[in-house]
Amino acid sequence: MRLLALISWPYLRKHAVRSLLTVVGIVLGVAVFVAMHTANQAVFFDLPYRFPVGIALMLLPTILFAALFSALWPAESAVRTSLVEALEYE
Repeated sequence: MRLLALISWPYLRKHAVRSLLTVVGIVLGVAVFVAMHTANQAVFFDLPYRFPVGIALMLLPTILFAALFSALWPAESAVRTSLVEALEYE
Protein backbone atom coordinates (compact mmCIF):
# COMPACT_ATOMS: atom_id res chain seq x y z
CA MET A 1 0.00 0.00 0.00
CA ARG A 2 2.90 2.32 0.73
CA LEU A 3 4.29 1.76 -2.79
CA LEU A 4 0.96 2.70 -4.35
CA ALA A 5 0.89 5.91 -2.32
CA LEU A 6 4.42 6.78 -3.41
CA ILE A 7 3.58 6.20 -7.07
CA SER A 8 0.13 7.75 -7.28
CA TRP A 9 0.42 10.89 -5.11
CA PRO A 10 3.17 12.54 -7.18
CA TYR A 11 1.19 11.85 -10.35
CA LEU A 12 -2.03 13.23 -8.82
CA ARG A 13 -0.25 16.39 -7.66
CA LYS A 14 1.38 16.91 -11.06
CA HIS A 15 -1.83 16.27 -13.04
CA ALA A 16 -4.47 17.53 -10.62
CA VAL A 17 -6.86 18.92 -13.23
CA ARG A 18 -6.69 15.79 -15.37
CA SER A 19 -7.30 13.55 -12.36
CA LEU A 20 -10.21 15.69 -11.19
CA LEU A 21 -11.81 15.63 -14.65
CA THR A 22 -11.40 11.86 -14.75
CA VAL A 23 -13.15 11.40 -11.42
CA VAL A 24 -15.93 13.84 -12.41
CA GLY A 25 -16.42 11.97 -15.69
CA ILE A 26 -16.68 8.62 -13.95
CA VAL A 27 -19.17 9.98 -11.40
CA LEU A 28 -21.30 11.62 -14.12
CA GLY A 29 -21.23 8.46 -16.23
CA VAL A 30 -22.40 6.30 -13.35
CA ALA A 31 -25.09 8.84 -12.44
CA VAL A 32 -26.42 8.95 -16.02
CA PHE A 33 -26.45 5.17 -16.21
CA VAL A 34 -28.36 4.85 -12.95
CA ALA A 35 -30.84 7.54 -14.01
CA MET A 36 -31.46 5.93 -17.41
CA HIS A 37 -31.82 2.48 -15.87
CA THR A 38 -34.30 3.79 -13.31
CA ALA A 39 -36.29 5.64 -16.00
CA ASN A 40 -36.41 2.55 -18.22
CA GLN A 41 -37.58 0.37 -15.36
CA ALA A 42 -40.31 2.87 -14.52
CA VAL A 43 -41.59 3.21 -18.11
CA PHE A 44 -41.06 -0.20 -19.70
CA PHE A 45 -41.82 -2.53 -16.81
CA ASP A 46 -44.75 -4.31 -18.46
CA LEU A 47 -43.73 -4.49 -22.12
CA PRO A 48 -42.69 -8.06 -22.92
CA TYR A 49 -40.46 -8.58 -25.93
CA ARG A 50 -41.25 -11.25 -28.50
CA PHE A 51 -38.80 -12.03 -31.28
CA PRO A 52 -40.56 -11.85 -34.68
CA VAL A 53 -39.75 -15.37 -35.87
CA GLY A 54 -42.09 -15.16 -38.89
CA ILE A 55 -40.53 -11.97 -40.20
CA ALA A 56 -37.02 -13.35 -39.66
CA LEU A 57 -37.88 -16.49 -41.63
CA MET A 58 -39.39 -14.42 -44.46
CA LEU A 59 -36.27 -12.24 -44.64
CA LEU A 60 -33.82 -15.16 -44.62
CA PRO A 61 -33.93 -15.82 -48.41
CA THR A 62 -33.51 -12.11 -49.14
CA ILE A 63 -30.53 -11.84 -46.81
CA LEU A 64 -28.90 -14.94 -48.31
CA PHE A 65 -29.44 -13.62 -51.86
CA ALA A 66 -27.99 -10.22 -50.96
CA ALA A 67 -24.94 -11.83 -49.31
CA LEU A 68 -24.35 -14.13 -52.28
CA PHE A 69 -24.76 -11.32 -54.81
CA SER A 70 -22.49 -8.93 -52.92
CA ALA A 71 -19.77 -11.60 -52.69
CA LEU A 72 -20.20 -12.86 -56.23
CA TRP A 73 -19.69 -9.55 -58.01
CA PRO A 74 -16.20 -8.79 -56.59
CA ALA A 75 -15.18 -12.42 -57.03
CA GLU A 76 -16.24 -12.37 -60.68
CA SER A 77 -14.32 -9.13 -61.20
CA ALA A 78 -11.23 -10.62 -59.57
CA VAL A 79 -11.37 -13.69 -61.80
CA ARG A 80 -11.57 -11.58 -64.97
CA THR A 81 -8.62 -9.36 -63.98
CA SER A 82 -5.24 -10.58 -65.12
CA LEU A 83 -2.71 -11.42 -62.43
CA VAL A 84 -0.13 -8.95 -63.72
CA GLU A 85 -2.68 -6.13 -63.78
CA ALA A 86 -3.80 -6.94 -60.24
CA LEU A 87 -0.22 -6.97 -58.96
CA GLU A 88 0.40 -3.50 -60.43
CA TYR A 89 -1.88 -2.05 -57.77
CA GLU A 90 -0.02 -3.66 -54.88
